[in-house]
Amino acid sequence: MKRGVYLLRPALKRVLWGGNKLQKHYGKDAAATESVGESWEVSAMPGMESADASTGLSLSALWAAERAHLAGPEASAEFPLLVKLLQCEQVLSVQVHPNDMQAQQLAGAPQQNAVCGKLEAWLVLESAPDAWILFGLAAGKAPHDLLAATKQGPSAVIACLQQHAVKPGQLWLVEPGTVHAPGPGIVMLEVQQPSDLTYRVYDWERRDANGQERTLHPAQALRVMAQPRTEGPHAQLDLAAPEQCLVNTHTFRMEHWQVQGAKDVLVPQMTVLHMLEGCGRISAMGDSCVLRKGATCLLPRGATIARIEGEGLRLAAITAPRSSSR
Repeated sequence: MKRGVYLLRPALKRVLWGGNKLQKHYGKDAAATESVGESWEVSAMPGMESADASTGLSLSALWAAERAHLAGPEASAEFPLLVKLLQCEQVLSVQVHPNDMQAQQLAGAPQQNAVCGKLEAWLVLESAPDAWILFGLAAGKAPHDLLAATKQGPSAVIACLQQHAVKPGQLWLVEPGTVHAPGPGIVMLEVQQPSDLTYRVYDWERRDANGQERTLHPAQALRVMAQPRTEGPHAQLDLAAPEQCLVNTHTFRMEHWQVQGAKDVLVPQMTVLHMLEGCGRISAMGDSCVLRKGATCLLPRGATIARIEGEGLRLAAITAPRSSSR
C-alpha cells in the first residue's frame, strides 16, 4: 500500500573506531557497551540495508515494489542515495574514493553504469574542542610521498596531509580523489552516492580482535588520488536562516530546514528527512510519523505536499536528481 511517509529503521555497523554516542545521543538501538561507528539511515546496499519501520520491508524491496510512487516512473533500478550517521571515537583510516569512471575501470564492471564512484558530504553534528580531520595532500606532497610515508609510521603520514580544525555546522564536500581521514571526537551526517568503494591507504597499524590488520589498497589509491579543488569546509550552517542549501551536486542536494510551529513543504521529488534537533510530526497523504532526533524518514514524490509540526526543529532535507540514472 502506497503511503505518504516512510519511517526508516537503520542498519548499525560495529567498528574498531566507533563508540556509544549514536546510542546515547541519537537513539540508536544497541547496548551502550557496543562500539557502533555507523548508522546506515537510508541504504539499499546488500548486507547493510535500512528497512521500512512499519512493515520490516528492506529498502531495496520497497524500492522494487514502489519505485514509481517514491521517485517517479523515470527512476533507475538502483536506489540513488546512501545516508549515514558516523561516530568517530578514533581516527578513521586514511582513504580515498574513485569517481564514476575510475570505479568502473578499477572494479571491472561488466557493463556501463554497473558501478558508481563515491562523492560524499559530511555535516558535522558534534566535535570535541580540539577535533580535526585530515583532508587532502599537504603542500609539496604527491601521492607517492604518502604511500612511502605509510612505511615510516603515523607521524610521517600526518606530515603528508593537510590537517583542519573541525566545528559543528561545517559541511565538508569530499570529492573523489581527495584523500581524507576524520579524526577522533566527531559525529557527522554523511550523504553520498550509493557506493561502498573505498581505497584504504593507511589504518594506523590497528588490529582487530583476531589480531588481523585491515586490507590496504595502495595501487588503486595511487591511481585515483588528486588534490581537492577547495581546501576547508564547503559551507557553514547559518542558524539564523529558516532554510539553507548546504550542498548541491550532480548526485545529491542537502538543505537545512528550521521549523517553529508548522511548515508545509512541497515534495516535487523523493526527499529524505533527517531530524538533527528536536522531535516533530511529519504528515502527508493522511499518514504521519513522529520523527525524533537522529531518526530518518522518506517522503515520496507521490506525496506532493507534506506538513512538519514541532517547536525548535532542525532537519536535513536530502534529495537526488529527478532522473536517478547514472
